Amino acid sequence: MKMIFKIIISLGLLFLLWLKIDWQGLNAILASARFTYIFLSFIALLFAWFLNSRKWQLLLKILGLNRPLVYLFKLNLISFFYSLVLPGGQLTGEVLKCFHLAKNEKEKPLLILSVLFDRLTGFLAYAILGFLAVIFSVLSPRLKISFLCLFGAIIASVVIACFVFLHPRLHHWLQKILMTSTLGRKINSYLLAIKEKSVLNYSVFRVAMVAFLSLLFQLVVSFYVYFAAKALGVEIAITEIIWIFSLVSVILVLPITYAGLGLRESSFVYLLSLFNIAGAVAFSLSLLVLFVGVLVAAFGGFWLLIRGVGSPQIKN
Repeated sequence: MKMIFKIIISLGLLFLLWLKIDWQGLNAILASARFTYIFLSFIALLFAWFLNSRKWQLLLKILGLNRPLVYLFKLNLISFFYSLVLPGGQLTGEVLKCFHLAKNEKEKPLLILSVLFDRLTGFLAYAILGFLAVIFSVLSPRLKISFLCLFGAIIASVVIACFVFLHPRLHHWLQKILMTSTLGRKINSYLLAIKEKSVLNYSVFRVAMVAFLSLLFQLVVSFYVYFAAKALGVEIAITEIIWIFSLVSVILVLPITYAGLGLRESSFVYLLSLFNIAGAVAFSLSLLVLFVGVLVAAFGGFWLLIRGVGSPQIKN
């Protein structure tokens, strides 16, 4: 039932775009795409996932765990593949990544916690870079204030979530709330297991590297979209791409459409219209971004089909 609801929303959004966009010349726009920039976009996205895998490896080390970089890189691409082909988008990808990562593992709570921290630091990086990019945007003052408030609210939400989790008194208050439901009790059991097993092995250097790699990942991902825009001849500053794609990435976390279909395209068309970019061009950019993403995700799908997820070779 939920999947049918998501498909209906996706089809509804695509229908609204069909009414709004002048489709004449769409094929010509896509056919004129320059291969060199498409290739650069592909390399940028692949490198971004490598950076994210290195950040994830550092998060695991902070939690006292050690996993090979290649194994984590493979899991990230498989998760990305799931997020593009299955209902639920990014949320489904992360859940299945947790399943593959924690399967047959003794340290299941810590491994799942590492995925949660990876998402939280990623969200924070999206919001911080988006906030800074809006400051340098050519948007009108009214729109600037609106988007600054939006990114500021996302930053505040992530910081509050981390503070509640780490602060002893607030953590105790959170546990009381979780114990009121079956799902909450399940989550609380994981939190208790994490508290019992976790011996944080962090240093200033590791924390700084996690923060740096989070920001660098988002910056490189922005170039993936920027090169796709250049491939279509769309003239827009990298600063605008940074905040636009940061916001689109946050929006796509919402599990309200089938694999983000319709939601991604609508977001691109609306946000790029603020810079007088035609709907057909914005829609073409969204399709090209999706196409490059599918090419990268295909590596994850290939690994999953041919060799499966496999088990990490853990070095003591």
